[in-house]
Formats: sequence, structure tokens, C-alpha cells
Amino acid sequence: GGGGGGGGGGGADDAEQSLLLDEGDGNDNELLLSCPHFRNEMGGEERVGLGPSQGRCRGRWAPWLSVRSPNDAVSVLEEPRESHIQQQGKSNYFIEHADLGAHYYRKYFYMKEHQNFFGIDDRLGPVAISFRREEKEGSSGAQYNYRIIFRTTELKTLRGSILEESVPSAARHTTPRGLSPKRLLEFIIPELNLHCLRLASNSPKVRDTLLKLDEQGLNFQRKVGVMYCRAGQSSEEDMYNNESSGPAFEEFLDLLGERVRLKGWE
Repeated sequence: GGGGGGGGGGGADDAEQSLLLDEGDGNDNELLLSCPHFRNEMGGEERVGLGPSQGRCRGRWAPWLSVRSPNDAVSVLEEPRESHIQQQGKSNYFIEHADLGAHYYRKYFYMKEHQNFFGIDDRLGPVAISFRREEKEGSSGAQYNYRIIFRTTELKTLRGSILEESVPSAARHTTPRGLSPKRLLEFIIPELNLHCLRLASNSPKVRDTLLKLDEQGLNFQRKVGVMYCRAGQSSEEDMYNNESSGPAFEEFLDLLGERVRLKGWE
């Protein structure tokens, strides 16, 4: 019994000793030194993205494919930023990042015929895809357009559309119902493991959940705090403990707006 306990303690000691001896990753150059317990990014590291190699990128749908960087803060939209502002009656000033494509699912998918797919990709983690085919009138007759929303936990949500005629004929093999979702995804996002995808049910619960997921980041209210800092104060705790203020601060509060007493506060 004593020997077993000693062995377990020895293992813990070894792990602790190994942690203490962590000398870093050894990555350094003339501007950056390698330090114990640190991992340095020197530039050029592979980042998770949807971009295939340059050779495979030819003929692909360029806006969704990024070879050197992931789709950071990318949202493919069909309306200019200004139109969203006019529709919402907002000002031209943006206090924080707003996902202007958050209504894409509500506008083009919700309560319309479409398909949803879920899966877990080895590189991208959980994946949720919405797919819809719609008919558009073109100069040469009816045209078909495919709308896709590609959601992952690792990348920003991608939203956009592609005309059926822009897909290379080798990838089409169309049927009266058009391209299969997986065939189109194979063309647009070749790095995605299509075998992990499963077709979701048509349950309203699925649609409502995706709607909430896409719009959960929307915020139509702003809360701004104003703190009074006396001379010599440097910490938030000191400022929060101020029970009175000077005339200049009172004048500033009157300038901001009308003051009201909060319910339940004396």
C-alpha cells in the first residue's frame, strides 16, 4: 500500500517538476526572445481557415476561400452597409461591432423551404449549415440561386449566395431539383468533411433555434456608466465608494440627460 501511494506521489511530483522546468518553445528571433512558460507566435503559423492550396483555388468561388488567413470578421452580404443603417434608422456611428448579416436567416430562410445540416468536423468543430435553392428571373429566362449559411465555433459565420450557372459543369450533374447540397458544398468549401453532416428534421424547433443562434448577438440598447474620480483616486473601488461629487460633475450629469430615481433605491 505504501509503495503504491509513493508511486502516485512520485507521478504528481514529476508533473510539477516538469511544469517548473518548462523553458518555453524555443521560438525566438532578433525582436522576440524565448521565455519560460511562453509560446511565441513568429508569424506564418498555420491558422484554421477554409482556404485550400493555391493550385486547388483556381476556378473556385473566391470570396469564401482564404488561403493565408481564416475568415476573420467576414460576412458575405448582398446589400451595402448603408442600406442596413437606413432600414434600422440608426446613425452612422458604430459604438461596437455589429453583425450586419444576423438577419440573413430570417430574411432568406426562415419560414421558407430550405434544408439544415449539422455535424462535427475534425478541424472546424461543430458545424451548422443552412441551404436554400431559389428561382430568379434573368435576362435569359429562369435562373437558380443557392443561398448558404455556414456556421462553426472556430470561424465567423459565412453567409452568401452563388448562381447555379457559376458552378463548373463537371460539378453540376443537376436534377430537376438542382444540385445536391453536398455537391455544392464540396465545390464551395472543399476543406469541410462532408461525411460528418446529417440532415436535420423540418421541426419548427430547429428553425427557431437557428434563428436565435444567428440573432443572439444583436443588441438594440446601450448602457453607459459614468464614474466620478476625485483628485488622488486611482482605483475603481475608490470611485465606486464616492457618495458625493463636485459642482462640475453635477453640471455634466445634467448635460447628459434627465436624472430619474431607480425603483427600490433611496
